[in-house]
Order: sequence, then structure tokens, then C-alpha cells
Amino acid sequence: MTPPSRPALAPRIHAYAASFGEDLARDIIAGSTAPGTTILDPFVGSGTTALQSLLLNRHAIGIDIDPIASRISRVLTTRVDVDCLRAATDGFKDELNGFEEALVGRPSVYQDLGPGSTFEVGLQSFSVPTEPAIAFWFDSTHMATLAVARRLVEQEPNPLIQQIFEVTLSSAIIRKWPNTLSYAMDIDHSRPHRPRHVKAQPIERQFALIHRVLRKVTETVLDIQVLLQSVDTSVSIYESDAIEQLSALDPECVDFVLTSPPYLNAIDYPRAHKFSQWWLSPGQDPLGRAEYLGLRRSPIRDDGLQLPLLPEISELIAKFEDGKSYRTILRYVSDLTAIIEQTHRVTKPGAQVVFIVADNVLEGKVFPVSGIVAELFSHHGFSYVTTTRRTIKSTRRRYPFGINGFVNTMKDEYLVTGRKPE
Repeated sequence: MTPPSRPALAPRIHAYAASFGEDLARDIIAGSTAPGTTILDPFVGSGTTALQSLLLNRHAIGIDIDPIASRISRVLTTRVDVDCLRAATDGFKDELNGFEEALVGRPSVYQDLGPGSTFEVGLQSFSVPTEPAIAFWFDSTHMATLAVARRLVEQEPNPLIQQIFEVTLSSAIIRKWPNTLSYAMDIDHSRPHRPRHVKAQPIERQFALIHRVLRKVTETVLDIQVLLQSVDTSVSIYESDAIEQLSALDPECVDFVLTSPPYLNAIDYPRAHKFSQWWLSPGQDPLGRAEYLGLRRSPIRDDGLQLPLLPEISELIAKFEDGKSYRTILRYVSDLTAIIEQTHRVTKPGAQVVFIVADNVLEGKVFPVSGIVAELFSHHGFSYVTTTRRTIKSTRRRYPFGINGFVNTMKDEYLVTGRKPE
């Protein structure tokens, strides 16, 4: 039976490029699995698979190396004491109001801030992270607003509620100009750039933005708590490299896999998410491209040798052999191979695996992700491999387009499915 549709939950709390539809995840999980089974998403992103699995009374395992993705997924899928959340949110808002009033009355406190600066409001001292790039991407008013908000987040004693506040702060940063706490435009597309000859919004409007985002995040989390009242399953979210974490899972512990693996050189999450990371984890270097499947260009193996390609895949990527991206393509295929090998190991006999992918553009040519995944499924032990084209009629998925992205607005995606033999 197809469950009733409901408004998308994840986009209400944080922008996230290229997340697939919650309605699609809900329909696939409801139609292919039974309550109490365990669903795996090794690229959990903003938590679509994990959340829909939980709401349908399935257990879920989600993996993502990205710290912002991990926070969003945990906030969406973890049970929280409703009264504690309301009380903490009210306290957060009251303190924000107090500091806003103090800053509005004393602009000299923040007008000359820069990376590493400190300033005092009342009896409290606040600091701006030392990352030099903050001077380019954030106005001194942004720095004051975010420094105050970050200190309030750090003072929250409940770890889950603290993550809810962290997601709020990140959501206020990673969004479209001008309704954002930075100078970055299109940051939620992962291609940020700074506009010329613009001024930051007044500090009153910046605090108002945090209040709006906090209200939306809190309301969404509270709505989810109502939906979870009749659910007795659990979710585990791992902030880790997918290949490493999959290898640490027990063999044959998963009943179903639903995921959308990263696209090759198309979605630059570390480039966009570093804006939040500078504030949420000051003093720590944000993860770089070399850590992300689909972006890394490091050697195939430690000894520098190239892994042998399947003849079918060699044929699919032959048109790229003379291009600059060929070595990156080889690494991508190698990583996908490891993911699919480990997916086969951790799934139970009879388990179904569904990868949702789209064929993006690389160096002006279509890169056949769907064909590569289908060939790897067949070669690594999955049977009944099929590729189904799906037209996206209405979606919140966002893709960069151009030489290393997608051609115009994404209209189609592919469901590549396979089944582990009994």
C-alpha cells in the first residue's frame, strides 16, 4: 500500500544540493520492504532515505563523510525530548534578542572585526574564527552576528539540541543571497561567488533571519516527533568515508539499499559547506575535495597502479581517454567498484539494491553513470539488473550545469536496481 504523501521535511531545515525526492524514497521503501527491516544508504546526504525509512517503521543505517550532511541527517531522524527542545529554543531566542539589542546600540563594537578578532558585549567575550577567508566572504556585521550565535550554540548542554542549533546556524549561512549570513551567492548550488558593490543587510535583519530559520527548524523537528510516536525502529548515522564504514559493518546485515551516489566532479560539497564549517568547527580545517568520492583525484592505489577495468566499462569511457579528466574518471570508477563490492558483502541474500543516478556532463560529453553502475552491479554478483528512466516532473533537486555538471535543468534520472541471489 502506498503511504500518503506529505510535504518534504528536509528542505525545510537546510538547503542541500541534489538530494532526491522524499516522495520517491517513501514509495520505493514502502513498495519494496517490510516494517522492521534494515535499510542502508551509504551516501545519506540530507537524510532522505534514513528519515523515510524511520517514518515507515524500518531501521536505517546512513553514512556520509560530510559533517554538515551528518548533522542534518541526525537532526531529522533522532528522537528528542519535546519539552526540553521548546525550553532550549525559547532560551536561545531570548539571549539572541538581548545581544541584538546591545549590538544595535553600539555599532562601534563590531565595525572593524576581522578573522581572529574578539569583542565584548556586556560581560561576555566573543571571538571570530581565525580562517583568513572569512575576511572576504563575511562582513563585520556577519562576523558579530555569527560569533554571538556560535557562542550560544556552544553553551547548549544537550548534544542533540546543540546539533539542532548548529543546523540552524549552517542553514542561515548556506542559502541564497541576499537572505544569507555571508556574501556568497548560490552557495546552496555549491558554486559560490561574491557579488560586487553590495552591502550586508543591517544587523537587525541578520538576527531576524536566525530567528526565522530557528523557528522553521524547530517546527520541523517537532512535526517529526509527532510522526515518530508510533515508530519503534532506530537509525544509525555514521560520519565516515563510505568505503571504510561499509567494510566495518557486519556481513549480511542489510535488507535493502537505497542511495544516490555522488556525481563525478559535479557537486562540490566541501566548497560550499566550508562556509559553515569555519564557524561550527573553528580551528579545524574543513574536509577537502580529496576526501569526497566523485571529487578526489589522488592515485588509484597507494602504489600508483591502475586497477584493471571491465571491458564493458572501458568501452563506456573510451571517449574520455584523451581528456584531462581521465585519471579522475578512473578513480571514480575504482571508488564505485569498492562501494558496490562492499554493498554486496553487507546485504542479505535476496536483498534488493537501488542506486538513483543521472548522466552528467564532463568536458562537454555525457558521462554514462547509469551504464557504469549497471555493469558494476552485474559484475559484482547482483542479478536481475535493470535500468529504469524516470522523468522528474517536480523537484527540489539542484544541479550545476555546464562543462562539468548537467545540461540545463535536470529532467531525467535512472533507477539502477539489482538483487543479491538467494
